[in-house]
Order: sequence, then C-alpha cells, then structure tokens
Amino acid sequence: MKILFLMSQYQLLGGAERLQVELAEELARQGKKVEILSLYNLKEHAQGGQIDRAKKAGVRFECLNYTPNPGWIKSLSMIFKLRKKIKNNYYEVIETSSFSVNLVLLIATFFLKQRIINGVHQVYIKSEHNSLKHKIWKGMISIRKSMKHYCVSYFVKSAWVRFIEKESDVWVLYNSVSDIEEKQEIIPYFGNKPVALYVGRIAEYKGLNFLFDALTPLLVNNEINLVFVGHIDESISGTAQMLSSLREKIISYGLDEKVQFLGRRTDIYSLMRSASVLVHPTRTEGFGLALVEALKVGLPIVSTNVDAIPEILSDTKSVIVDYGNHSAFAGGVRSVLNFSENELMDVKRKGKKRAHIFSIENRAKGFIKLINEG
Repeated sequence: MKILFLMSQYQLLGGAERLQVELAEELARQGKKVEILSLYNLKEHAQGGQIDRAKKAGVRFECLNYTPNPGWIKSLSMIFKLRKKIKNNYYEVIETSSFSVNLVLLIATFFLKQRIINGVHQVYIKSEHNSLKHKIWKGMISIRKSMKHYCVSYFVKSAWVRFIEKESDVWVLYNSVSDIEEKQEIIPYFGNKPVALYVGRIAEYKGLNFLFDALTPLLVNNEINLVFVGHIDESISGTAQMLSSLREKIISYGLDEKVQFLGRRTDIYSLMRSASVLVHPTRTEGFGLALVEALKVGLPIVSTNVDAIPEILSDTKSVIVDYGNHSAFAGGVRSVLNFSENELMDVKRKGKKRAHIFSIENRAKGFIKLINEG
C-alpha cells in the first residue's frame, strides 16, 4: 500500500502538519510505503528533529515548490502538476488535514480513483463556514464516492455530520502526542515562581484577553506569572487587535515582568514540567493537543468548558469552567496552586492513564482500520 500525506508546507509545522508527519513516521516504521508532499515552499529551514526522524523511518519528502497564496493561474498550474504526480506515482490512499489542501486535492483528482482520507480537526458550522470555497468543497465532497472522513473527537464528528449532511464514512480518530518529546531534559525554566502556562496558537478565538482579565488579580498580587508559548497567527481575523489590546493591558497594569511571550518552541514538555498549571481559555476547541501533552507530564489543567474539551479531559482531575466566567477561572487556578502532594500525585496518575488513549500506536492502528474497512 502506497500512502501520500498532502499538506500545505512542512517547514514550520503547525498542529495538523505535525500530526501528519508523526502518523507518516509511525506507518513507515510498520513497513508501509509513505510519502509526504507539500504544496508550498516557505524557503525556510524545515524543523529538524521531527522531519529527520521521519526521514530515517523511511518517509520520503517532496515539494511542489509553489509560494503561499498563489493567484488563479498559479493555482491551476499547481493543480495540474499535482494531478500528474498522483497519476504517475499510483498512490492508493491520500490523506489531507486541512480545508484548503483537501479542496485542491478533490479538484486535482476529479475522475481519478484514489481513496481520499479527509482529516477534520476543527468544528465546522454552516452559518460560519459558508464562503463560496466552502460551498464548492461541500459540493465536491457530496459527489466523491471514494472518500472517508476522520474527525479528531466525537464533538467534531457531530458538527461535521451536520455540516456535510452525511453520516456514512465519518469516523472518529483521536489525535496523538509523541513520546519522544516526553524524554526532553527537565530544565527549571521558571525557578520557584508559580507559572500559569498557555501553549497554543496566539489567535483571537483562543480567549487570551479573557485569560489575562481572569488572572489579573493573581498577577497584580504577585501570586503567579503568566507565560504564552505559540506562534502569532494574524491570518485569523481579530488576532492583531486582540494582541494589541492585550499588550496595552499588560503595560497599563505594570506587568511587563510578570507576563512573557516565548513564541514558537520545540521544548514543550520541558516547559510544562517547569510550570505550575496549564491554562487553556479557548472559546472553541476540536481537540486540544496541549491538553494531552499536559496530561502526559502530569501538569494540572484549568480549561474552559467548550466543544470537545470535556470529552478529552474526561476522567482526569482537570478544572473546567465556563468561558467568560473570570472569577471561576481565577478560582480554578488558585485551587490548583494549593493542591496537596497527594492531589498532585492523583493529577499525574489520572492524567497519564487518560493520555495513554492518545498514543501514536492507537492512531496508526485506527488509520489502517479506517482504510481497510467499509
């Protein structure tokens, strides 16, 4: 079986791309013929560790070498080039994990017989995802017979079924987090300071203004420091304004030394081991990789009660509160900071047990089952 993972780029791995590379690596270790093809070349050095491991496992990497956001003429050129490559290489299965890449693939493989696996990583809502491109995408999905969809949580599946108005060929395949990073060296980044750590995309819908407002009393009273880890995604509407407002608040309260932005990092597990609590204030969430990473290292979690989060954090000692309830979120953080040694041990025990469900072995097994069944 020859499997192709198609992605926008692999120079700067986001959550979906990282999951594709990890799955490709695991399948290659199991003896499958696996290739990764990116549409765009960011002209930046690919993130070393994960890409190198996948290559050593036997994953082949190629790039069509287009620049991001091509015009219509270059887009058509890219589609024809992709179609030619797919026909010449006899891929049996092609996986994508984003709306735009899946749309390109559906156009490029029109009248071809390759089986397409569409990874659905976010919550799709008809009233919000109703652009012309989304309507074309839905139309092409409706007529494509050799296509299956996997959703990263049951919540995402329920939303996806409503969105495409079709329940057949829709599966649930949980995301996974790697064990490799778990072996990272433990470094006391923050010394003895209690630290609330946010890990994820810096984007408007992630609720960072809500988080800061909720934790302002703790920051002002010197009870905790706040650290943000993740890249700033200004392609998301409202992110630039949100970030500007957040920085103004930090300055106005004189909290420059209490709030840090570390940007994109690869040492997430080390940072988590040095933190006191993971704070996850998002307004919407299809899965939440950072939640599972925190479970693996036994870091207490305070999160919002939205979308798939209760599902992912089921049977753990995580604190889950309503989005927008500032006092409840602050109270959750305070309660975690006051956990006894026995309570912290219980957090670790239950967290590791829950995190085991989200292993790469389980994900690869589920992916092969999805391909072979039905």
